[in-house]
Amino acid sequence: MKNSFPFAKIALGALIVLAAAAGAYLAFKPDRPLNVILISIDTLRPDRMGLFGHRPNNRSTTPFVDKLAEGGVSFTNAVSSTSWTLPAHYALLTGVPDRIHGVIHDHAPRPTTLPMLAEIFGESGYRTAGFFSGTYLNSFFGFNRGFDIYVGARTMMGANTAQTAKDFRAAEVVTSQKVSESAMNFVRENGSEPFFLFLHYFDVHNEYLPPSPYDSLYGRPYSGWVDGKGVTSDSRFNPRMARADLDRLRALYDGEIGWVDSNIGRLFNQIESFSPGLLDNTLVVITSDHGEEFFEHGEICHQNNLHEVSVRIPLIMSCPAKIGGGKKIDTPVRIYDIAPTLLDYAGLEIPDVMEGESLRPSIDNGETESRPALIELSQISKETGYTQHFALRLGDYKLIVIEEREWSKDKPYDLSGAVIGKRHALYDLSVDPGEKNDLATQKREIAARMITTLESLLEESERKRAAFQSASAAREGAIPDDLKESLRGLGYGGGGH
Repeated sequence: MKNSFPFAKIALGALIVLAAAAGAYLAFKPDRPLNVILISIDTLRPDRMGLFGHRPNNRSTTPFVDKLAEGGVSFTNAVSSTSWTLPAHYALLTGVPDRIHGVIHDHAPRPTTLPMLAEIFGESGYRTAGFFSGTYLNSFFGFNRGFDIYVGARTMMGANTAQTAKDFRAAEVVTSQKVSESAMNFVRENGSEPFFLFLHYFDVHNEYLPPSPYDSLYGRPYSGWVDGKGVTSDSRFNPRMARADLDRLRALYDGEIGWVDSNIGRLFNQIESFSPGLLDNTLVVITSDHGEEFFEHGEICHQNNLHEVSVRIPLIMSCPAKIGGGKKIDTPVRIYDIAPTLLDYAGLEIPDVMEGESLRPSIDNGETESRPALIELSQISKETGYTQHFALRLGDYKLIVIEEREWSKDKPYDLSGAVIGKRHALYDLSVDPGEKNDLATQKREIAARMITTLESLLEESERKRAAFQSASAAREGAIPDDLKESLRGLGYGGGGH
C-alpha cells in the first residue's frame, strides 16, 4: 500500500529486523475499525507554527506537523473552552464546555457520570492508553477514567514515589521523548487491535528550556539574562522589558515547539517503520489546550484573560483512509467539537450529552456553519477575591464579559456570590484580530444581542450540568502535597484556583 504519510522510508531488511523484534508483523487490514491518536501539545499558540506562517530564521518550528497538515486538514480558527489546562482538557475529552463539566478550579467535583472519550472507545472494543507529562493531567483529577493504561511523566522518567515534586518538576524536566517512546511501545505491543491513544506533550509550557540545538534555532544571537526560567516569578519579566529580552523568550518558546514537533515526528516514523500502512487507517488529531501571552494584553503566560492569544488553538486532522489532503477550513470551531468528531469518524454513537458537534460535515462536504463558542475563566485570589470571565465567539464578533463577585476567604470555593461589578467588551476579529479596538459603545445593538445569547447559553448549560452532576461523586479530597508543589513550580497557585 502506498504510504500517504510523510514518514522516512527504511530498507526492507531493517523492516524485517524491527518486525521480528516486535514479536509479530502488524499488517494493515483495511476492514478493521479506525485507530485514533489524539495529541494535545500543552500551551501551543497556532501563530507560532510553520503551517500558519511562522518561520523565524526562515525555518518552520513545526516541520512534521506542517507535512501532516498537507496530507489532511487544518482548522485556522479553533478556540479552547478556557485559557488553562485543567478545564480545557475536560472539554477536550468530554465534548462539553466548562460550564457543563464544571471543573473550573482545582477543587471542583469530578463529573463522574459524564462520559469521557476513553470510556466510550474502551466499551466499543478499543485498547485505550494515555501518556501525559503535565501535572493537571494526573489521575487525581480524574483523567484516567476509561484508560487501560494511563501513565505520567514521573513514572516514565523512573522517579519513585518517595521523590518530592521539587526534585521532579515537569516544567524543568524534558519529557517529550519519553511520551513518544511510551506511545511507540504501546502501538508496537497493541497495534494489531483497534486502539485509542491519547498523548499529552508538556515541554512547550513554561519554563522554556528546549534542549540543544532547539535553544538556538529560532532567534538571534543573544547574551543577556533571559534563560527561560522564572517566567512567572522573576519581576524582570514585565511589559516594559527590553525588546531583545522578550524576543529571546519567544525564541525559547519556539524552540520548545520545535523540540516537541521533532519527537512527534520521531514517533510516527517509528510506527510506520514497524507497521507500514497502519497509520493510513488511523485518525491523527493534533491540538492544544490553550495559547500563551507575551504581554500582548499586559500579562505573560496564560490563565489571565480570554483574549485570542490565550484561547486560540491549533487543530490538525489527518487520516489517509478518510480525509483528503491539503484542506484549510476557516470556519470557527471549538475544542469541544473534537470528541464528537473522533466518534463520528470511528463510526461510534455520539452521546446526547455532548454539546460539541462533529466537524465531519465541514471536512467532507465543506459545510461552513459557524457555531457559537462559549469560553470561560474563573479566577480565585486570596488577595482580590473572585472574578469570572466569559467570552462568546459568534461569527466574526467576540464578546468578553468580566464579573467581580462577592466572595469569602472562609469559603473560597463557594463561587455563587452576587455580582458586584461588571464590564464587557466587543471585538470584530475580522478586522481586529489582536483585540485592540473595543466596539461595545459603537455597536451597542450587536453587543446587546450577544449578551442576551451568552446569558441564554449559560442558563441552558447550567440546566444540563444539573442533570448529571447530582449523580457525580463528591469533590475530591485535599490535593496531595507533591501535586501542590509541582503546580507551584509551574506558576500556578498549587490548589488555589
